[in-house]
Amino acid sequence: MKKQALLLHGWGTNSAVFSNFIPHFDGFHCNAIDLPGHGNAKELDSFSLLQIADDITFRIKTPQHLFGWSLGGFIALLIAARHANKVLSLTLCCSFARYIASNDYPEGIDKNRWQKNVQSFINDYPNSMLQTFKLQSLSLPETTHDFEQLANSVIALKLPSTKVLLDSANALVDADIRSLLPQINCPALILTGAKDLITTPEMGNYLYQHLPCATQYCFNKSAHMPFVSEAKECARVVNDFWSKLS
Repeated sequence: MKKQALLLHGWGTNSAVFSNFIPHFDGFHCNAIDLPGHGNAKELDSFSLLQIADDITFRIKTPQHLFGWSLGGFIALLIAARHANKVLSLTLCCSFARYIASNDYPEGIDKNRWQKNVQSFINDYPNSMLQTFKLQSLSLPETTHDFEQLANSVIALKLPSTKVLLDSANALVDADIRSLLPQINCPALILTGAKDLITTPEMGNYLYQHLPCATQYCFNKSAHMPFVSEAKECARVVNDFWSKLS
């Protein structure tokens, strides 16, 4: 029987972002879900990361490998911290324990910069999504078409409302799980993109340094989406990690 893996997407996107990545995993049953208000998922009254983590856990019937990209990685961390019995391992791709910079967390992103990015999506979601994805291919021009196609796949699903974008963006501003990292004892694989300006490699380094059972792999040519820009290599690394635990 194949082991199961659950893939969690990042802010403002949806499960379609993994559509070209999942086929690389023949030995595992992979399922990507939409976060509330994204893709085909119902919008909730509020975008509580704790509630979302608990709701996802309720749907997990047997322990699974969790692959979380960006904000999805933060939610995966919450699941592992609150429901360890449901998690076989964590793969945290370009993710973080806290996103916004503070005096004790210089690894984070400037709050004003983040809010300007959010506003651009509110003003013109389709174009912002397309431009964000295309930027990921700058260091690997041969992947430009892949990123454009993937952006169109994401846009083709139901777009998140302004409320969802704002609520999820505000939740991300307040998100901070640093104090819980030492309690998360499942195997963890930290994936970073050397050219990532959205979740910098320093954020991944912080996770690696504070999670008790972590290993790390950096994609030297990738930015924020190595599972697209270096898909085969990313799948190989994740497959190896999962297989050793199965």
